[in-house]
Amino acid sequence: MKCNIVNIIHFIRWREPRHPGRDLHEPLVEQLKLANRYRFKATFLLQYDALVDPLFTGVLKEQNPELIEVGAWFEIVQQLVEEAGIIWRGRDGFSWDYHSHVGFLIGYAPNERERLLDLYMDRFKAEFGHYPSSVGSWFIDSHSLEYLKSKYRVRAACICRDQWGTDGYNLWGGYFNGGYYPSKLNMFAPAQTKEMQIDLPVFRMLGSDPIYQYDLGLSAENGYNPVLAQGVSTMEPIYPESGGNPHWVEWFMKENFNELALPFGYAQFGQENAFGWSKMEKGLNMQWEILDRRVKSGEVTLQHLSETGDMFRAAYDLTPVTSVAATRDWAGEGHQSAWYSSRFYRANLFVERGQLWIRDIHMFAEHYTERYRNDICGQKQSYYDNLPVVDGYRWSGNGVRAGLYLLVKDGKRHYRPAEGQTITFDRQESELLAEIQMEAGTITVCCLEQQIEIHGNSGMEWALALRWGSDSIPVTTIEATEISYVYNGFAYKLCAENGAFEGLPGQELRIVPEANRTIVLSFKRNLGYADERNDNYDQTNFA
Repeated sequence: MKCNIVNIIHFIRWREPRHPGRDLHEPLVEQLKLANRYRFKATFLLQYDALVDPLFTGVLKEQNPELIEVGAWFEIVQQLVEEAGIIWRGRDGFSWDYHSHVGFLIGYAPNERERLLDLYMDRFKAEFGHYPSSVGSWFIDSHSLEYLKSKYRVRAACICRDQWGTDGYNLWGGYFNGGYYPSKLNMFAPAQTKEMQIDLPVFRMLGSDPIYQYDLGLSAENGYNPVLAQGVSTMEPIYPESGGNPHWVEWFMKENFNELALPFGYAQFGQENAFGWSKMEKGLNMQWEILDRRVKSGEVTLQHLSETGDMFRAAYDLTPVTSVAATRDWAGEGHQSAWYSSRFYRANLFVERGQLWIRDIHMFAEHYTERYRNDICGQKQSYYDNLPVVDGYRWSGNGVRAGLYLLVKDGKRHYRPAEGQTITFDRQESELLAEIQMEAGTITVCCLEQQIEIHGNSGMEWALALRWGSDSIPVTTIEATEISYVYNGFAYKLCAENGAFEGLPGQELRIVPEANRTIVLSFKRNLGYADERNDNYDQTNFA
């Protein structure tokens, strides 16, 4: 029987410098009351300044450890930095400064990161008698993750969902949901091999809306704004249209844990304390009532984050294939969205106005080194990403929604959009299937661990069109069986094991099937570093 897992994770800060009068102890107390009232397992992750305050640690030490797990939250604060003998570079009055180059481990040299981690872990052990098994942050560099695993035997970690621009933290093109084993060179890239992976599963937080979050606020005419943040549609109870909306929460629970979510369903609930109790109280109580019904019915299982890490490591030696598919639209617009992630790539099959298209493909490469593996982040913004093959968010603009579209030939033998589609999603072991029925015939899109296969029935002439509106994408050359890319100084290729690529005038290329009516796009080979960046590609658009 498939297991549907929920981690309740609250991370706890001591002070919110943007609202210095806000009571951050009250949310901790109230969240603990809720956990005890419902007998819910919950994980509380402490920032260092909360860890050293007896007001915060005292109430946690009173809890039943069978219910309440205490772990580490690695946003870096002034007190920890100065205790490590490092100069604090935060703004005046900000003992916690949320900018990337100050408030996170990536803002410090690797040897400084180890000092900061050692100080934190020693203090945690002094308070609780053991090192934390669970750790989290919006992002944790691969050097620090490997250090935590090797020295302190941390069992699980959690990081932020995909987002663009929010608080200056850009995470894009990652393993969509659930857990993965990160590369030793890049915490955001699943490793392809056992030798290159950190054996510490990393789980994605916050419960992203699988339909709307990806390109929320995107303008097809103007494209994405590389400076402004996206909107938010997640499980966080402070957001009234999503996590604070009982209709959305019920929908998310049904879709996130439906029969297409294999091999296990996963979601993270909870809320950081920095917003104050009054803002989260109503939404959190509503969510816990819904969650309680589903726990009692056996639909979901609550686990501490460390327990989920243990389960993951026992079940998988390498990052598994997972899928999340929303076949019903909470907003009533008829959209559908299926996310498929493996250790080689992720893809999003999206249905809008009765037409299926591939909205996103990002390739994973264990040797694609993150920017902060050895270097210090020197700016307010930070960037974690993978290798774009199709990017429906960042490649849109000039009136074009970027993506990979299905075309069929009409009576005049001209390619046109494939309209009148009836789409059915299915899941078979490690495969995600989408069957597209049209008057002209049937096409099946099949996502497998290392490739995507598209099959058309006989008698129908069809093709795929890759379209983009951005003036700058990382494609360098187009040949018959491969497209070459250079992104952030890294060269990679999309290979057609069946089918052929055809470059077209303007911002489009076509992929035509071979005689067997099949296109096979492969993500398992042809990865390597470029000697130089692509001079024809504006890297500033993609950091």
